[in-house]
Amino acid sequence: MGTNSYWARRAVEREDEWNKKSRETIEKELAAQYERSAQRLQANIEQLYGKFATDNGLSMTDARKLISGTEFRTWRKDVEGYLADFEKTGNPKIMLELNTLSMRSRISRLDKLYSDTLIEIDKLNRSTDSSMTSFLKEAYKDNRLHSAYELAKKGQGPLNVVVDNKQVEQVLRTPWSGKNYSERIWANGEKLARTIQDTVVNGVHRGVSVNKLAKEVQERMGVSKNDAVRLVRTELNYVHNQSTLDSLRSSNMEYFQFIATMDKRTSSICREHDNNIYSVSEAEVGSNVPPLHPRCRSTIAGAISNKKPTSGSRIAKTEPTSKGERVQYQKVPRNMNYDEWKAIYVDKTKTFADWREEQKAEKPKRPKPVKPKDIDLKDKISKLDMSKATPQDMINIGKLANQKHDIINLIGNKDELVKVVSQYREVGYNIPDSSWAQGSVKKNKEMIQGAFNVYPSDWGRMLKDNNKGINTRKVKRGYFYGKAAVSGRPIRYVDIDNPGDYITINMNGVKKTTPFHEIGHMVEFFNKDASRLSNEFVEMRTKGEEAERLNKIFNMSCYGKEEAKRDNFISPYIGKTYSTGGTEVLSMGLESVFEPNENGQYKGWDYKTSKPIWSTIKDDEEYLHFIIGMLLTV
Repeated sequence: MGTNSYWARRAVEREDEWNKKSRETIEKELAAQYERSAQRLQANIEQLYGKFATDNGLSMTDARKLISGTEFRTWRKDVEGYLADFEKTGNPKIMLELNTLSMRSRISRLDKLYSDTLIEIDKLNRSTDSSMTSFLKEAYKDNRLHSAYELAKKGQGPLNVVVDNKQVEQVLRTPWSGKNYSERIWANGEKLARTIQDTVVNGVHRGVSVNKLAKEVQERMGVSKNDAVRLVRTELNYVHNQSTLDSLRSSNMEYFQFIATMDKRTSSICREHDNNIYSVSEAEVGSNVPPLHPRCRSTIAGAISNKKPTSGSRIAKTEPTSKGERVQYQKVPRNMNYDEWKAIYVDKTKTFADWREEQKAEKPKRPKPVKPKDIDLKDKISKLDMSKATPQDMINIGKLANQKHDIINLIGNKDELVKVVSQYREVGYNIPDSSWAQGSVKKNKEMIQGAFNVYPSDWGRMLKDNNKGINTRKVKRGYFYGKAAVSGRPIRYVDIDNPGDYITINMNGVKKTTPFHEIGHMVEFFNKDASRLSNEFVEMRTKGEEAERLNKIFNMSCYGKEEAKRDNFISPYIGKTYSTGGTEVLSMGLESVFEPNENGQYKGWDYKTSKPIWSTIKDDEEYLHFIIGMLLTV
């Protein structure tokens, strides 16, 4: 067995070993912690219902009755005692809410239940954080020593390796995906507390029984537990590969190999990297170093040179086809990539003998991996099948374009942005006078035309291709309507001939971002791939999340019943979707690139400082890359 193959096999074995250990230890521990918390929350709900519930459930009047006397004094003492013990180490936002509640002179039974929920979730957060920290530290140290030993065994690096605790802490605290695992635990806790509170309030409003309400809370806890398990597996993969990378660096190794798991569940992005060789100096988590996505199972190992191995073997998995069967492992040639393995062992579209013959035949050598700036981006775009494209395809294209043209530093500079986009597609579209609906507002027309001047020409041609003109009227809050010429809120048809021959972009004629934003909605309306990709992007970023009221997120009252999944978007509004299939993804991204607000997007309200939180598209490069990819392709 060649050196590269040996290192690859050992890396896969260690990844499997620690995944098994995760399932048998930390994941069971987390499940038990969540179960205990769920039982205590259920007991609190039953206590509330026990005193006041009838056959028709619990009335909101009873739920809002104030606690008093000994009950109030005991509650306040319990909350103040908890704050005294854990205010410095607990979740800052939960501690703030508890502080706020404890300072009130009057508390309802519903408020008491909320404070009990906050304390329970904070306890759960701290136990989860503690358990995960211990587990990840152990995983890092173990793999750091084993990977160093395997390298030294083949003459690469020293045998006497000491794992520095400070180095371990630094790895664990690195926000490699925007937040480190502790921050994600706290964020999940805040979301869970809000979700449970909303569930209880809504349940009381609907007059549901205690059993039904308890079941709904259990379901919310189950979603949060799954989030925690996903976080453990993703962070374990990160720690595993970082420890390997640290061993390679300390051994002065120049190259590493990317090893995707060979089975039916392997993601498309990991398949693309499988068997590739990369330079250690260019290692980047999420780009060429796993994890590339949540629950990623890919791993890395050292490589002697930048040439792909042509000898040796690797391990592939065959999943069981019926209950009771065990996973089967088989050796396959080291130079067999994922697609070839899948064709032979899964799809059975070719035989192993066919593959051997193909290997013997003369064919051009595959070029070694090159830096993104050397890739022909125009050729990559031209070969992309948009009907099969994924959000990750858009992100990859956007990332290449950003690396090549430094687009992140051109935000808001329309002239420079046009120069970049025009290298890949035609830019600018002039709307004929005859295409404007009668009575359209002059100032609005000028602003809309200004946006079309810097957008891809294909976007303007969508109007012509669909036999549509543009109607634009003055309203307080801008909006797009694709089916007819309308005005006002609630909308009504304008009094012109054939209103169905127009789309509508209504705005106040002052806010500069509006035309750039609403044209994004128009693109999604006319282009099914744009709509699909935007929806898939939201699903990718918010998997497992529940929608929240925008009024609550923003501390405002202007959004009515509108809801969104907040993720860590630069504005939670991006996580809003519509029953018609539309999203805010493309619209918010386009305005953030071409006509950004001075402070950026309003992300939410900081209740601790009583100040708004602002963020720009530069703060979320994945989102920026997705928008750039869409701008260059759809």
